[in-house]
Amino acid sequence: KFFNEPLTDFLSGRDILEKLIRYIIDVPKDALERKAERFPYVASELFACEVTGMLQGVVRDEGLLTLLFSFIKKEGPIDPRHSGYFRKVVGVLVQRNFNDLEEYFRNHTDVLLAFAKKMELFCAMELLIMVAWDVTIDGRRELQWIAQTPLMDTLLEQLDGSKNSSTSAQENTASALIA
Repeated sequence: KFFNEPLTDFLSGRDILEKLIRYIIDVPKDALERKAERFPYVASELFACEVTGMLQGVVRDEGLLTLLFSFIKKEGPIDPRHSGYFRKVVGVLVQRNFNDLEEYFRNHTDVLLAFAKKMELFCAMELLIMVAWDVTIDGRRELQWIAQTPLMDTLLEQLDGSKNSSTSAQENTASALIA
């Protein structure tokens, strides 16, 4: 995978990266499009190969990051299968390029809040823990800036049963807070 330079250069192009991200975040609407369900899986697996050019191409392009994180900001329920693909891609980006992503999260705290508002998804809990609390991530710097965001308030709202949060959201929020 790393020795085929023409292939890695092709996959690292902005247009190709955008297409791969769209496969992951766009859920097919009708049965005919469901045949293309393998594309999001393949796209997430390509990112999981950790090709440096692909990963850096995403984390160094604010537009691609904004597109990727638009998935977690969607109103209403999120497709569980696509959330798994999303988690795989973001997990690789966090583990391999945390410093670049940290800067993005500092400037886009709404993404962290979107994770906190989607705590019914197990992947949202996992990613929030990785981004906000996991001290084993290479390159982690001081994250005091997170305390300056309304993240804790948003998480505490998820624990409040009167706010229409689901049982799974409450369980995942509790798990995230004790991580």
